[in-house]
Amino acid sequence: MTVSSPAHRPHIATIGDVMLDVIVDSATPLRLDDDTNASIRLSPGGQAANVAAWAAALGADATVIGPRGQSAAAGVVADRLTAAGVTFVGIDAGDVGTVVSITSGGTRTMASDAGPQAWLASLDPGLLPDGATVLHVSGYPLLRAADPAPLISVCAAARTRGLQLALDLASAAMIADYGPQAFVATMNHLAPTVIFANSDEWQAIGPFWTPTDAVVVVKDGSRDVTVIDVEGREARHRVAAAEAVDPTGAGDALAAGYLVGGIELGIDAAARCVATHGAQPV
Repeated sequence: MTVSSPAHRPHIATIGDVMLDVIVDSATPLRLDDDTNASIRLSPGGQAANVAAWAAALGADATVIGPRGQSAAAGVVADRLTAAGVTFVGIDAGDVGTVVSITSGGTRTMASDAGPQAWLASLDPGLLPDGATVLHVSGYPLLRAADPAPLISVCAAARTRGLQLALDLASAAMIADYGPQAFVATMNHLAPTVIFANSDEWQAIGPFWTPTDAVVVVKDGSRDVTVIDVEGREARHRVAAAEAVDPTGAGDALAAGYLVGGIELGIDAAARCVATHGAQPV
C-alpha cells in the first residue's frame, strides 16, 4: 500500500472516541495538596480521532465516526479535525469526552472522562464512507458498550465490502475489568485482520488468544515493535530515535502509519508524535 499514487490512495475510516485532551506538562512530579508549575494545552484527542488525523497527515483520506455533541468543547474539536483534513461523521447521541494527560520525565498519567456512551447504540453500517479501504476500531467503545451488537454489525458490513479491519486493544486495565476471556470472544466476533496492542494489553489476552488470520503489532514504548504474522512468526523492528517530549498518541500515530504505508511509516510517525506536544500532528 502506498500514498504516492492517487490511484492507490488509502482511505482510513475510524470508529471510537473523539475527545478533548488537556495536556499538563510538568518538569517535576505534581505536589500533593499544593501548586506545581506546568505548561497546559488543549488539543483534540481520542484514539479514533488521533488515528484519523495522523492518517490524513500521512497522505491518506481519513474519516472518523464518533460522538459529536453540542458543547463548546465539541465545536472546538470538530473544527480542528476538519482543519486537519479529517471528515467527521458525528453522532449526536452523546458528547465528546475529556482526557487530562499529565506528562513528566518522559512518563504519562491520564485521567479519562469518556463522556456519554449512548452514541454507540446509533452505530449503523450506513455511516461507513464510500471508498474506505480500512476500518480502524478503537477498543474503547468495544470495552464500554452496553451492547456491542451495533459495532459488530458495522464491522461485518466493512468486511463484506472488502475493507481491512483493524482493532486496537486500547487498555489493559479495562480488559482486566471486562474479563480477558470474554473480551477475546468479543474480538473474535469482529474478526480483525490487524490487531494493535501495547505489551501489557497483549499479555492480558495472551492466555486466551489463539492464532487467527490477524497480524498483530505489539508496541512497547521506546523498545522494539514486534510484528506477529498469521503463522505466529515474530519480526522485531527498531523504533526511530527521537527526543521524548510527550508520548501521548504515539501508538495511534504508529497505527495510522502502519495502515497507510506499513511498519516503517508507522515507526516514523510515532517518532514524530513523541517529539511534539499533543496526540495529533501539528
